[in-house]
Amino acid sequence: MSDIVLHVSLQHHEKVDGSGYPGKLTNEQIDLYAKLSAVCDVYDAITSIRAYKNSWEPALSVRKMAEWSHGHFDQRIYEALYAALASTRSVPSSGWHPTDWVWSSGNPNNRCLPQNKSVFFHH
Repeated sequence: MSDIVLHVSLQHHEKVDGSGYPGKLTNEQIDLYAKLSAVCDVYDAITSIRAYKNSWEPALSVRKMAEWSHGHFDQRIYEALYAALASTRSVPSSGWHPTDWVWSSGNPNNRCLPQNKSVFFHH
């Protein structure tokens, strides 16, 4: 088994601030591929249907991940995910930061909306 596979398997629940598990590793100690896997794992988990929850839309997902990102994820990797999603128009590409969005229960399309704006983002 390759070192990459071993590092990803062991470290993908580590957080850059050292609060993760199993080793409480900090940023420099976590393998790059494990950092990539951590961001992808969280995005996949929250955008997928689970027995205990419905899937979240991409815009809500990146908004929540932005709230969690400081200390949880390598910021460069989170921003790369955001840029990749923005390039597919799953999330706004400019003019808004994910933390500016709010979840609107009255939104008929079940999408996130920028605060104080009546704009829907479709993908």
